[in-house]
Amino acid sequence: VAGRFAGGPAKVAVISSALCGMVSGSSVGNTVTTGSVTIPIFIYDPSGELPTGKLPGVMQQIDIMPTVLRILGYNQPFSAFGKNVFDPNQPRWAVNYDNGIYQYIDGDYTLLFDGEKATALYNFANDPLQRVNLLDKEPDRVASMEKQLKALVQSYMIRMSTNNLVLRD
Repeated sequence: VAGRFAGGPAKVAVISSALCGMVSGSSVGNTVTTGSVTIPIFIYDPSGELPTGKLPGVMQQIDIMPTVLRILGYNQPFSAFGKNVFDPNQPRWAVNYDNGIYQYIDGDYTLLFDGEKATALYNFANDPLQRVNLLDKEPDRVASMEKQLKALVQSYMIRMSTNNLVLRD
């Protein structure tokens, strides 16, 4: 797939995704699977430099490009909302938008946000079926996650409305 890029066979990343998504149809199932669609991705590294097995934390499709660019040794500036999933210093968050509700996942917590206010907070590590709403019990976490989510949405919307999703000279 990427064999024509510099770096030799040891740097070649073959990405395989059958796009076998799983749509559960329920908010509980969606959170348990970390989103309404779960897509497996495999990165083949013949050099053995990359970690093997399942990586910790949540990931999303926007993480593919920064990850592949890192694997290929690309060192030019680029703009991306995603992160290199092999960098342990990168924060582990994901955002989904479904039926008018933002789902912001950060660490072990899921914040549901209706566009104006947070409607629920769950610790999916301890409560995968979302039975205990922590919205009133953890106001500092709610405020922090809501602020992060609003910043992400605002940045994305500004970039979209000004056609500024790429770096310009």
